Amino acid sequence: MQFHTSLLLGSVRLMESHPVSDPPTIDERESVRASIDSSLGDASLSDLCSYLSTLGQDPVTMVASGGMGCILAKMEMCNDDFDREEMEAVKLPLDSVTGWGKRLWGLPLGKRREITGLPTNRADIALYGSLIYEQIMRRFGFASMQVSTRGIRFGLFADLITQQKRLAKKPVCANFFLHRCPVV
Repeated sequence: MQFHTSLLLGSVRLMESHPVSDPPTIDERESVRASIDSSLGDASLSDLCSYLSTLGQDPVTMVASGGMGCILAKMEMCNDDFDREEMEAVKLPLDSVTGWGKRLWGLPLGKRREITGLPTNRADIALYGSLIYEQIMRRFGFASMQVSTRGIRFGLFADLITQQKRLAKKPVCANFFLHRCPVV
């Protein structure tokens, strides 16, 4: 892992601090966007910007783990089912994330609840989550978003296994967090 930080930024937090009309107004959306941008301007993120600039001109894909990333994948697939393989095959370009956000912010709550792939009990906070992803992608220049149904620890674990295999040139057992135990 090259970089990590934690921000006080999330869909529920934004919903509580920025309640919106039904349907939400453009001014309300822009107020939420400004709040997100303010959080993304945090000084701790300058290291991330520096790291991303070392990657060159090739487009960089962001990995989205968690609820809203999975919801965006399900909406894109137009599917209410949880199918890990199908969802993790979804790669959303910035224009698709932006399009979903515009659609969500343009609809009243009742109409958002009718969108296939969007759980009815998440139709209220989906506004905020979609805008968070859009703004992160814009701020850091991510060309697309790859969905992961697994958490960050899974990605870290998979990365560590890959590193260990490269170093050891042989398989490594899964409990190497406690100790290294190459399989003989």
